[in-house]
Amino acid sequence: MKILLVRPPFYSIFGTERKAGNIPLGLCYIASALEEAGHNVEILDCETLDLDTRLDAGEMSYTHALNVSFKKYAEVMGNERHPIWDRIAGIINGKGADIVGFTSQTATMSSIIYISKMVQDSKIALGGVHATALPSLSLKETGADIVVMGEGERTIVDIANGVDIADIKGIAYREGSKIKINESRRRIDNLDSLPFPARHLLDLRLYKDTALGYIISSRGCPYSCYCCASNEIWGRQVRFRSPGNVIDEIEEVNQKYGTKKFRFTDDTFTLNRERVLNFCRELKERDLDISFRCGARTDRVDPELIKALKSAKCVNISYGVETGSQRILGNMGKQTTVENARRAVKMAKEAGLETLVFFIVGHPTETLDDIQGTTKLIEELQAHRTSVSIMTPYPGSQLFNPMIRREWWRYYHQGKTVKSLSTLSDERLNDVYSTISEWVKKMNLGLKAPRPTFQRS
Repeated sequence: MKILLVRPPFYSIFGTERKAGNIPLGLCYIASALEEAGHNVEILDCETLDLDTRLDAGEMSYTHALNVSFKKYAEVMGNERHPIWDRIAGIINGKGADIVGFTSQTATMSSIIYISKMVQDSKIALGGVHATALPSLSLKETGADIVVMGEGERTIVDIANGVDIADIKGIAYREGSKIKINESRRRIDNLDSLPFPARHLLDLRLYKDTALGYIISSRGCPYSCYCCASNEIWGRQVRFRSPGNVIDEIEEVNQKYGTKKFRFTDDTFTLNRERVLNFCRELKERDLDISFRCGARTDRVDPELIKALKSAKCVNISYGVETGSQRILGNMGKQTTVENARRAVKMAKEAGLETLVFFIVGHPTETLDDIQGTTKLIEELQAHRTSVSIMTPYPGSQLFNPMIRREWWRYYHQGKTVKSLSTLSDERLNDVYSTISEWVKKMNLGLKAPRPTFQRS
């Protein structure tokens, strides 16, 4: 069977990257599973399409400069009749695939709705976190035939092999005018059993040098932060790949494609301390000419672990600090403290690691005083890079409220608020977020700028 897997456009609409900055890692896993089962697979990554004038973000003097381009994004994503959608649908229809599979995130769901209505003579399958969180609605809005819920490697193979649809676990599907949701599928326990992602299906000329180095070494997160939808796909039970299996993939990508910089996309890379120490030891023994970056919780690092990461050529560690308010941290279920953040950043700096810290403004019940606490902490930490987002109630998270739903393209954490959950009005929150973003932008460029202060209106 011929299957076309599609990543919808997002950054290519903003026009902030001349080449794609990351690969569609999830689709590459799906593709490798299908290839292993003997099917003909192709990946259409719309992030590599030249949809308009593309200016590299570095030339815009801001790492992503997405606020600058948000108006353009809204003009395209908010227009079902924009010629971009007809162009993409034409490419898809020209492939003549038996199945067209879209990976869905909430911010790209509008584009999937537009494009899927123009797909001809192919069965349409949806996967990804958005369709998993809202399977029935996703089928209704797109006209798709099937939603693959959760991990897709086993499920998509059953679909492609022609297993009776009523017997396939982990899907929602149409049966006449009705939508049926089958029994859920058990998540994959042995991640080492999965073939490596099918990077060979990508046109490597269209990606940045670092893009092929995206890698995931575990699935799942035991925590329940109210703004996160990760558990919809991976679940709360964490499953780990063995250190050897992970390093085998790194070595293969390094030797086959010359990739030297790797980035772990795990929810929390350092969750299992002993596994990380073993990984670092084995990576040093292999003596590969590579470096890597990873993410960690601020309460899941210690001096020995940081030292091991550094010695294994880790160059950057990122932390989801989220806020400078201990009250807000408690409300969101983060189970960390502001002091954890101070210690974690300090440890990394002292070991010579670059630090990237993430913050959110617009938390439920958040006040201007809470936000002032966040800007004070940003200034205090002096991380190598800081990223600030606006609270977005994504489907699959505890904050999603279908009663106040907006167009899906508006659900973007570096855009404007969908609906303020804080004590601030929508307009006021957007202004505060924009001010903080501009300040952080200057800090990231190494420019001195006074910390913004906000007066109660």
